[in-house]
Amino acid sequence: MKLRYAGLMMLPLLIQGCSCATVQPGETGVLVHTRGSERGELETLGIGRHTIGVFDEVFTFPTNVQRVVWAESATEGNMVDEAFRIVSADQVKFITDAALSYQVASPDAAKRIFQKYRQPIQTLTDGFVRDAVRKAASSIAAQTRSDSLYGAGLEAYQIKVTNALKRRLEPEGFVVDEFSVVRIEPADAQMTQAIARRSAAKQEAIQKEEELRAAIAGSRADSVRAAASARNNAIMQASFTPQVLERMRLENERMMINKWNGQLPQAIMPGISPFATFTAPRQ
Repeated sequence: MKLRYAGLMMLPLLIQGCSCATVQPGETGVLVHTRGSERGELETLGIGRHTIGVFDEVFTFPTNVQRVVWAESATEGNMVDEAFRIVSADQVKFITDAALSYQVASPDAAKRIFQKYRQPIQTLTDGFVRDAVRKAASSIAAQTRSDSLYGAGLEAYQIKVTNALKRRLEPEGFVVDEFSVVRIEPADAQMTQAIARRSAAKQEAIQKEEELRAAIAGSRADSVRAAASARNNAIMQASFTPQVLERMRLENERMMINKWNGQLPQAIMPGISPFATFTAPRQ
């Protein structure tokens, strides 16, 4: 009875020559008509279940960010060696595991991509997209010295490759989020040690240069402080005019008189006045 009931449920679809397709969240569908007067025409499908012709095909494209890794090791990406081989400006060969984060720009972009290439997204990723990444990574590496690929300069290299991929893929309907190097090693083990030594020497030279700059800056700061102190002293000396000193003398005598109890000191050294005096500097 259950089989008969299921057959009755499917009968209207079979009579009408229809089938169903589902587009998941984060995807957009491209419906390809393969029969009748609409043969070869494309339609975009939103999220949900759709009734389609029994011979029609639906290809889904991601509209959320996807990250694909091409690596030498079978534990990342596919089971085969997909690492890139790049050569730097100074002719050092590198083995590079790389990753790309990207997505399809919009449902219309998905339709446009399929109309041009007639391939599902996985085939495009393994072919067209990977080839674009390989060319960009190799082209930028050929303009970059090895010590800038293997150390502190790696970030600048990744940014340049990302920008090159934006120029190549975004007009096609993709949105490039980021290209990143997962692993990079010289193909020659001896070259690894040579690059490490060269990088260490470069870092040491940079450190010494920074220390020299700090020493020069400190010396200049001391000179500035000494000049400022001398200038302040000169201003203070110049401010002690005869008139100022006379006022200070009179003010001092007035204060002493106000505090004096009428008694002189019991012992006074010869030639020493009990009152403070101020002498104007010679002009």
